[in-house]
Amino acid sequence: MKKITSLCLLIALIFASFLVINIYETRDYVTVNNLGQTPSSFQFYISNTNRTARQELTFFRRVADKEKVSIFRTDTRGQHSDVVLKSVVFEKSSFPFQQFHLRPHNLFKNSQSIYTSFKTDSRYQAGSIPVFWSANKVQLQTMARYYRQDDKSLNGTYTVSSTQAINKTAIVNKLSQFFAVSPKVLLTSSYGSGTSFINISLMLFVLIIVMTILVLAIVIIYTPLAQIKEIGIKKLNGISNRSIFWDFIKTNICVIILASMLIDATAWFYFRYRPSGFFLSLLVSQLFILLLFLILNAFVYLTIKQVTISKLLKNFLNFRLGNVLCLIMKGVMMLLVTALLIFIGNNVHALMQQNAFNRSWQKNGRVLTLNQYHESNSEFQDSLLGGHQTSDKLFVLFNKLGRSTDAVYINGEMTKPYATGGAQKKENQSLYFARSKFPVMTVNKNYFKHFHNRQLELRKNPSNIRQFLVPSSYRKQAAKTKYLCQNLIFSDLSSAEEKRTNLTDIPVQIDYYDDPQLSVFPYSADTKDNFAQPIFQIFDDNNATFFEKIILTNNGINNPIKIQNTAANRSKIKTISHSNFFRPLQLQFVTDNSLLADQASTDTEVINRSSAVTLAVFFLSLVSSIFLLACIIQSKANRLAVERLLGIKLFDRYRTEIISFAASYIIQLAAIMIFGRSMLLLPFVLLLIALDAAISVAFILIREKSSLALTLKGEQS
Repeated sequence: MKKITSLCLLIALIFASFLVINIYETRDYVTVNNLGQTPSSFQFYISNTNRTARQELTFFRRVADKEKVSIFRTDTRGQHSDVVLKSVVFEKSSFPFQQFHLRPHNLFKNSQSIYTSFKTDSRYQAGSIPVFWSANKVQLQTMARYYRQDDKSLNGTYTVSSTQAINKTAIVNKLSQFFAVSPKVLLTSSYGSGTSFINISLMLFVLIIVMTILVLAIVIIYTPLAQIKEIGIKKLNGISNRSIFWDFIKTNICVIILASMLIDATAWFYFRYRPSGFFLSLLVSQLFILLLFLILNAFVYLTIKQVTISKLLKNFLNFRLGNVLCLIMKGVMMLLVTALLIFIGNNVHALMQQNAFNRSWQKNGRVLTLNQYHESNSEFQDSLLGGHQTSDKLFVLFNKLGRSTDAVYINGEMTKPYATGGAQKKENQSLYFARSKFPVMTVNKNYFKHFHNRQLELRKNPSNIRQFLVPSSYRKQAAKTKYLCQNLIFSDLSSAEEKRTNLTDIPVQIDYYDDPQLSVFPYSADTKDNFAQPIFQIFDDNNATFFEKIILTNNGINNPIKIQNTAANRSKIKTISHSNFFRPLQLQFVTDNSLLADQASTDTEVINRSSAVTLAVFFLSLVSSIFLLACIIQSKANRLAVERLLGIKLFDRYRTEIISFAASYIIQLAAIMIFGRSMLLLPFVLLLIALDAAISVAFILIREKSSLALTLKGEQS
């Protein structure tokens, strides 16, 4: 038992350390992103300014020198935007040297100098910035270096920083005048962000620690019960309760101390930078494990204290507390198993839906679509501030692809006009029911050449207005149909465009098609079913709406660009992607089917991992059942032996335990049936319950085969 206890303590100590490291890893990520911020600092936001980089640098330098502040700009770079870029207009007396762990002398002696948390090949690297977690990368440089190539946008997030008190009002007024925006607009961010300390690794570490402590508790509870005779002999020899108790815990206390020292030493040598409080947190986690171990061993001390020579001779010992504790452990284990089974059931349900979704896409998902692209710092900042540089560039890309590869624009969705701003006007509410919805396909003209096997004719559109192809069944409700089409266009406008547009004044050309059997694949991630008799909204390069451009920035199967997967088209895509204009985007085109296969693989991996954890918890649940029964039999051995001698049936002797276990099985089964989304796991759940019950019954039968005479004499242990 001591070996099992030592192993549990080692596992708990190791994963408690991982838990602390995970928390400090997240804290380090937050710290890196907030470098430059001080108690007196404030942030401001620039978008759509007419100022040049040279003008901005000159102005910032003047403000920094006069107001004694340093001004930071925050960006990201790298293939996965994994490097936080801090560009600063440096002012020595206000710069927060302590945050960056840099010395004041010789900082930015060269305006091209950089300071990073990682090794670079740059000859301008003048120093390093220590970070706790090496994956949290940061680079500090001057703002002049950032703008040196004159290809950066001024849009972005800035921080005015100082280690001393500053005149915020005066600085804000100067910034407001320079950028010609109100102070309110200047200080208001158009986006929000945050970092959660809760992540998958953290939850996994907590689960492992909880499971380990539960096993540890069960083993500790059972250990003194299995050594009652040894405890009695020691007491007969005059050994005190404290000495007997110390013999139980001294080995594992040494294990905790030595393992903690080894973990702390490893952390000391592994981490180049150790933030304040890190080792204190490690020590607290280790002391917590030690304290928990001592608290659990309080039962051991109570058991030792309860054992007396007279009680041993009378064979009368009461282990009710041990039974209660084991019942609690069993209940917690069952809760964990139930929760994990529900989680797996929901994931199985999601995987089944994904497989059904994949099957519906198999015939249609062989097309190429835009899966990934890379935004430059200026484009990323522009998108955060509500701009659309990236969507405009992708719109240009689509036009080129449309001409060279016959690229198709497809966006299918079920539209609910009542839910849009236009339909909620009182004079238009009568046109639609609250639940009315219409299948709408936004497509370009190439769609009718490559993606549809029926000939849908588009009339000429000399006025170059938005064109719609509508089922002939809508012809009887011309006013309603016209308004519906206008509403579709209106809902795709930007907020600014909506304010200056009268919905009913939007010109539309409506043509009708007569095909009651028409069914088309919508290429929508929201449905696996075909659209029957959809409304076709014709996408036109010359009058594309705001929303139609914005969704070009979607990744994966949600991207509306679809291209026939041929060698010729792949070659043309490669040529366009490697042109000077599009090369920075690092475009990646893949087939829809490959993306769906990746998603299915991810879901399968989640299920496999969850299943492994569930089986481990279930195994521990079986162990807890056995230990629980062992404690019960040990505590009621004399009574059970007498009842057995009197011929009382097995079921009647264990009536309470059987009813308790059966009730727990029923509750577990009911919870899974109520909260689980898939009933496919039900046979597996029944199997687990049957296995738990069978092992419990087998253990009872084995113990029942012990000699009745020896049991009555107190030899049951």
